[in-house]
Amino acid sequence: MTSFSSSFPPFRSAIRRVRAAGYSVPLALAVLTLITYGLHAFSLGFFWDDFPFLWIYHAAGQSGIVTAFSADRPFLSFIYSVTLNLFGNSGAWWQLFALFARWLCGVGVWWLFSVTWPNARHKAFWVAALFTVYPGFTQQWIAIIYGQAFILYAALLFSLGITIWLARQVHSGRLTGITRRWVVPIGTLLAVALSAFAMFSTEYFFGLELLRPALLWIVLTSAPQSGMARRDWLRREGTRVLRWWLPYLILMLFFVLWRGVLHTFPDKPLSVLSKAEVSPFATALGLFLTIARDFFQATLAAWGQTLNVASLFAGDPAVWLRWFAPVAAVGLLAWGYLILLGRSYQPTATLALQDFENRHWAQQAIFLGVFGILVAGWPFWITGLPMFLGWPQDRYTLPLSLGVSLLVAGMLDGLGSTLARKAMALALLLGLAAGFQNQVANTYVQDWADARGLFWQLTWRAPSIAPNTLILSDALPLHYYEDDSLNAALNWTYDPHNAPDVIHYLWYDLPTRRTSFRPYQPGVAVLRADRGFTFTGSSSQALVIAYSPPGCLKILDPRFDADLPGLSNRLLQTMPLSHPEQWVQNMPTAARPPEEVFGVEPKHNWCYTFEKAELARQQGDWAQVFSLAKEAVKYPPSADPAEYLPFIEGFIHHNALADAAALSMRSYAASTNLRPALCSTWQRATEGMNLANSSAYQEAKQTMEGLHCDLR
Repeated sequence: MTSFSSSFPPFRSAIRRVRAAGYSVPLALAVLTLITYGLHAFSLGFFWDDFPFLWIYHAAGQSGIVTAFSADRPFLSFIYSVTLNLFGNSGAWWQLFALFARWLCGVGVWWLFSVTWPNARHKAFWVAALFTVYPGFTQQWIAIIYGQAFILYAALLFSLGITIWLARQVHSGRLTGITRRWVVPIGTLLAVALSAFAMFSTEYFFGLELLRPALLWIVLTSAPQSGMARRDWLRREGTRVLRWWLPYLILMLFFVLWRGVLHTFPDKPLSVLSKAEVSPFATALGLFLTIARDFFQATLAAWGQTLNVASLFAGDPAVWLRWFAPVAAVGLLAWGYLILLGRSYQPTATLALQDFENRHWAQQAIFLGVFGILVAGWPFWITGLPMFLGWPQDRYTLPLSLGVSLLVAGMLDGLGSTLARKAMALALLLGLAAGFQNQVANTYVQDWADARGLFWQLTWRAPSIAPNTLILSDALPLHYYEDDSLNAALNWTYDPHNAPDVIHYLWYDLPTRRTSFRPYQPGVAVLRADRGFTFTGSSSQALVIAYSPPGCLKILDPRFDADLPGLSNRLLQTMPLSHPEQWVQNMPTAARPPEEVFGVEPKHNWCYTFEKAELARQQGDWAQVFSLAKEAVKYPPSADPAEYLPFIEGFIHHNALADAAALSMRSYAASTNLRPALCSTWQRATEGMNLANSSAYQEAKQTMEGLHCDLR
């Protein structure tokens, strides 16, 4: 039977090109990385811990970065100092750096398993591709933090690859004589240096070092000689593996001594060991259940996320298209490339791939995958760090992703089907994962837009905030931020030239800080020290923030907002602490979020008008409120009808009572929950005004009485 490739010359030519082009796999991984993670690179900025380190470098330079990492990961300051100096405050450059680092890791995975199984390099690509799109980790776009993490990951992968390459060259006899005497020591020194760089910078990938002896065993072991006892064979092969692994074993032992004794984490004891003193059996059982749960989370649950698409078909067609486009692009491109790559390494007529060597590869990949998952996870398990899917806990799945990818590739290869079917199954997995990651990327795009809106609106509402002010919020709808992230941006905005050891503003998220900020009373001292910066303040000097986009930001003022609907119990409890009339000023030179980080000021819109009206109402400038009210009615209806309240009050103070009544009815029609706030607004605004003989007031009063508002 004539094969398809022999009967179709263009296809045969394509196979030759794939085989000859050593760059095809890195290029394919680059395309896969770009489609999966890079489509939104220029629409994103900074998230989570990106902000604190970016701000620390801005405020204190390299010495600030060294101080920031001195307590927990002192060696990590080196790579941060280099990259922060290179990429500065450009969100686009940081996103591109993170893409490069992710691609470099994929290339490292491919090269590592190519030198481990040189006759199955196409399957090494399977593992690298699965690793690149791994859906259990969804934080690629936190570019500063994970760009560095992937560089360290790549360092370990290339360290493993160098060791395996050296061992295979020596074992096969291709590296002998004087060449061996200088190549092996230099290569080993380089591999040890890369491993130390990764290991001492962060402990995340420490457990993966135990993959090295397992890979060496695959490469170095030979069949036992005739008549050799199994014990003698194990001793011979084990000695050979240990000889190659010894430099790295010594490095591991030194790291354990350094991290466990010489430089321990200040706030992360080995929780498993401490629990073992109480109940060894319960600790062992709990550890077993944790490992089983995390194994499931990192494998089946992680890949199962890619099938959660039911909501796409019931919503906006554009949302469905944004998911389907990368699924189709990656799926079709991957299927074609996998066929070409597989045939280039398997030039047979049947392409069944069911010979002994391939079954042996599947068994080794599955075993090594399970082993890789178990050794990668134990640093987290002994410290009791919880691993769950979703931000922020899925960061602990990152070291496990290598083992998971091996396991999935081995299971696919063990199916025993033809290359075309395996390629189709693998392409489907890659496509679904790419679509899933693009769905996640859209949430980052929205979160970045909301974060930019938060700080621009804050500066519109509060052009200046007195130093040592505490900002309180309750569960802001920013998914990929914590109050520490906002704290950095807050100080950068209102005190861009601050001293390197003192901060003058602090953002507290009430649910996060519930143990350190209770009860909600004035006069409670607030002290916060973190990574070399210290804040000293009091709950008596505070502003309480409410923000729920697409609604506008609001600085709560107990004089005006006591009856505002929709506020949480925590905001209602803390509102009496908020005194914008004392701490917010309308200075000639207003604070601005740093444009190099947040971009240029957005076009003035409804929220700009609302924030300026709130500021004018705070200052009793009713002429300004009235002027803004006339502008406000030109905008489409607000997403939050409560935002009409300052304009209603401005109309009343300017004696435009008919306009105030009409806007009140419009607001009430949009939300009946506004009735108490509308009534209190009218009662407060008309107090002290001589309106008894005003026909306009009588008409307005009659209108408001329809809302059961008791006006005088």
